[in-house]
Order: sequence, then structure tokens, then C-alpha cells
Amino acid sequence: MGKAYTLDKKAKCGQCKNPIKEGDIFTIIYADDGSGKIEHLLCDNCEVDDMIQEYRNTGIVSSKLSMEAAMAEVHLVEFKGDSLHRLRADARHFLLKYKKDLLELVEGNKKIGDAIQKFEEKHWLPYIKKYWNDATMRGHEAKIGDMKAMMWGSAGRVLITLEKGKYDLTMIFSDYEGQTTPNGGQQGIHAPVSIALDMIETATKAEKIKFEVEEKVKLAGL
Repeated sequence: MGKAYTLDKKAKCGQCKNPIKEGDIFTIIYADDGSGKIEHLLCDNCEVDDMIQEYRNTGIVSSKLSMEAAMAEVHLVEFKGDSLHRLRADARHFLLKYKKDLLELVEGNKKIGDAIQKFEEKHWLPYIKKYWNDATMRGHEAKIGDMKAMMWGSAGRVLITLEKGKYDLTMIFSDYEGQTTPNGGQQGIHAPVSIALDMIETATKAEKIKFEVEEKVKLAGL
């Protein structure tokens, strides 16, 4: 079992050098050599800055960035900015500083959500859900062209991860038999929006997806 991390009283962000205190959100950055050595800590603000910069440079959307966009949709789109005063100063600053990027990501989330609904209508509701409910094992896998699909579920929710090379997109669905209309959505992502859409659309176009039991699949690749 890994050793629990204890925050040093003099801990600082390795990027902005601001103090990191107990209760603050931070990320531990480890060395790339696999040694487990801690290089530095990254405060929440600097981590978000890094995510936005990576998005601008590569187009890659992470699960956390997608969630930040979901928050931005509530405050910037639904409430048209009128709810920003309720947020912490750092959260409000983030939404305003990266408003253009976040609104772009909001549109990406919507496109991905629409694509997932089409997948649900063609594959999940008609037959994959029944396959899942009839199965006794949790881990399942399928090949869709050059993609791998992994399925795992628990407590009424089922995750299907589409994986292509270094990119992946995870969808979540309900296994409730009485549910007959789409209500699934996006659970995780590490891919540019265009590639994520292509992965979902490729899976949706498949005539039929044949899952088989694969015990190595845990949490659908998450």
C-alpha cells in the first residue's frame, strides 16, 4: 500500500510559489522516470492554467477541463454571469480569464452529448443494455475497427470507454430496464473534441458491437 502524503508546513506551488495550506486543492507532480519521486506541488490555479495551455496547444480536453466547462455553462450561459458573485474569488477569476476557451469547450461538450445520444439510441438501448443485464461478469471488451471498447458497471450505472491510441472517451448509461429513452452522457475524456466525436460516430455507425467477457477490464479503463 502506498504511503500517505503529508503536506509540509512550508509547502509552496512549484510554479507560482504561493503557499499551499491544509485544505487547499493541489496536485502532486511526480518525476517522469517512474521512480515515484515528487518533483513539486501544483496549486489548483496553476494546474488549471496548465490544462488551458495544453488545450490551446494540442486541442486535448481532459475530464477535469470538461467539468470546468460544465460549471462555466451554468454561470456564463444559463445565468449569463449573474451568479458569478456567489463564487470564490479564484473561481470567478478563472471563469472570466478563460471565458472564450470555456465557452468553446461548452459547445464541444454539447456536440459530444448529442453524439452519445445517437450511440445510445442505436446500440445501448436496443441490445447492449440487455446483454449487460444478462451478464454475470462486470468486465467486457469489444473491437470496433481500430478502436477498443471497454465496458464495466456497478450500482445501476454502466461505463463504456472507447479507446484509440492515446485518446479515450468514456460514456455512462443506466441499466434500468424500464428506461426506454436516452439519458446517458459523457463521464470522462482525454482527446480533442474532433477525435472524440469521430470515435463515437465510428462506434455508432457499426452494424453491431459484440462485447465479450474480459476480466482485465476494471472501471471501463478509467
